[in-house]
Amino acid sequence: ILMLVIALVVWGSGFLSKPYLNLLNPPSGDSVFVSPTSVIELKGRIDSGDALTINGQPVAVDETGSFTTAYQLQPELNVLTFNVKRFLGRQLTVTRQVYLTVTSTPTLLP
Repeated sequence: ILMLVIALVVWGSGFLSKPYLNLLNPPSGDSVFVSPTSVIELKGRIDSGDALTINGQPVAVDETGSFTTAYQLQPELNVLTFNVKRFLGRQLTVTRQVYLTVTSTPTLLP
């Protein structure tokens, strides 16, 4: 019976389930997100207690699982890989593509 109780606690706590990621920005979709600015705010939520990296860099998450971080885009296409890792090793990976439009600076004539 003790083993059954332990199994129910572990199963019910979500340790064995797949991690959760709700990306608010950049938005989901089949197409590439276009940004007119070189810094984009990455924003979303994961389960508290899980760890988040973006392109391999750790991201701070608050006690509710929410995160907001500024990300410096490179000109043209940027691939952002969000990886959420659960305590016992389960992972979720989501990729978003963001295109930074490059605008030329007007040249002043003498």
